[in-house]
Amino acid sequence: MKLKAYWTLSMIAVTLTAAACLHAEEIVQVTRSDDQELSLTLYGAWLPERCDPIMILSHGLNDDGSSLSFMAQSFAKKGFNVAVMNHPESNKDTVAGASTEELIAASHDIYKFKARMLDLAAAHKYATQNCQPNIQVMGGYAMGAALTVLEAGAKSKLPVKGQDRFTAYIA
Repeated sequence: MKLKAYWTLSMIAVTLTAAACLHAEEIVQVTRSDDQELSLTLYGAWLPERCDPIMILSHGLNDDGSSLSFMAQSFAKKGFNVAVMNHPESNKDTVAGASTEELIAASHDIYKFKARMLDLAAAHKYATQNCQPNIQVMGGYAMGAALTVLEAGAKSKLPVKGQDRFTAYIA
């Protein structure tokens, strides 16, 4: 008999945070297909001779990747190489001071979602440049969760389409 495990994001966070320890983090710059730079914060070993599982995380609008450090550290401790994207068109530096109405409009902005898809493609290319791990996870919250479900194949009125590159998704 096969058992299936169902976990919510909060269950994963509580379980893994309890066992978390600090892992070295490094910030790298990668170039998107439109020649814009994307900052990735890396957690884990990232050894080219190994093909460890990968996880790519996407933050919400008006935030940055530091809010996902607890999750990145926890998964790195479990053997994942984790890359946290800092989306340049929708982080807290670029939408600082926006009104509630402006933030609501930004959360549906086609340009911001297209840019996030370019970020995701660049991050995935970086994470898989040395190998294609059997386990590839994408996760995000808020606008990052929307990006995650779009990447997984969800239908949307937005003119962006994901490529379903991952083996698992956490939104």
